[in-house]
Amino acid sequence: MTKIAVFSAGSWGTAFSLVLADAGNDVSLWARREAVVEAVNERRENTDYLPGIELPATVVATNDTEKALAAARASFDTGDLAAAKSRLLWVLGKTKEDEVRDIARLRLAAVFLDEKNYAEALKQLEANPVESMAGLFADMKGYILSAQGKRAEARSAYQLALDRSDAGSPYRGIIQIKLDALGDAK
Repeated sequence: MTKIAVFSAGSWGTAFSLVLADAGNDVSLWARREAVVEAVNERRENTDYLPGIELPATVVATNDTEKALAAARASFDTGDLAAAKSRLLWVLGKTKEDEVRDIARLRLAAVFLDEKNYAEALKQLEANPVESMAGLFADMKGYILSAQGKRAEARSAYQLALDRSDAGSPYRGIIQIKLDALGDAK
């Protein structure tokens, strides 16, 4: 049996989950609202979006924030920035875990960067991240500043990223390449 995730518990996503389950797959159906999750898991029906259709036990609904991060990543990777942004904002409003919140902020900054909304991208990085993510926040800030043509500020951010990253991390080499690519920032 294959495990498949469907990232939308609306009428289409629920119907697709049913088709996938009928084909012998285990389906994880991601929903934003707890009421939809409860209806699918307890009553075996999506009463809001596909009423009257019984769902098999191989369809399990969730609104786990980590699965929402995965859904946002999939949306981003396919160029659906609006869906990615919506899911990441949902995660920011829902999660109580600092690390998950910081991942969502980093990814939201990347969405705003792709939209060339540099002010909003930088705004996502104003929060103090958990220590293990400080280097990643500084690296993203450097990337945004570099995209704006602010070479000196980007260089400072990349240097901070290098300083805050783990000494044994292979990622340090990538940060060093970014610093070297800026040359003498002016």
